[in-house]
Formats: sequence, C-alpha cells, structure tokens
Amino acid sequence: MIELSPSADLTEHLKSHTGPEAYLCHLCLKRFVVKSNLTRHQAVAHSEKSVWECPHCGKRFASGLNLTLHTRVHMEDGKAPKCRYCGRSFTERRDLNRHLLNHCR
Repeated sequence: MIELSPSADLTEHLKSHTGPEAYLCHLCLKRFVVKSNLTRHQAVAHSEKSVWECPHCGKRFASGLNLTLHTRVHMEDGKAPKCRYCGRSFTERRDLNRHLLNHCR
C-alpha cells in the first residue's frame, strides 16, 4: 500500500494515473497509455469469448477470477466509493480518484 502525506502528495500521485493517453480503442473510445493494454482491452471487452460480465457496470472479463477481483472496485466496506468532500458516489474507485483531483486544485 502506498502511504501519502499531505494532499499535495496525493495530487501528484493521482496525476500519475491520468497522464496523456496515446492509444484509442475505436470501438468504445477508451484511451490507453500502453499499446499492449489497448490490445488486451480489445481482446477481452470486445470479444465474444468474454463470458463473465460485471452486474454493476457491464465490464466483461475472460475469467471468473478477474470478474471477482474487479467487483472489489465497486465496494468500499460494502458501499460504493464516495467522495469525502462532496458526498458524490462513484461506480469505480479510479473514477473517485480522478474526481478528487478537482478538489485539490
């Protein structure tokens, strides 16, 4: 687990997850920094072989284990991740983290 101190450290850390994304999936317009991530995304998200679908967000997976691991992003002590500043709820933790950048500006 990464330990962060003041909110400035958190802001810098969150920016490392939201850098420029050069590779675009032309099927769903999702962007990726690394080409291999785009390739993997297309093979799983846009393939008929992906039979495991998240009931919360519809994201598709090639294995039940990956779906099980993914469902954790929807839960925070049994609840959807929520912004501690404004109370807004998010489907995934990464969306909450991106939202938190707005409060750090």
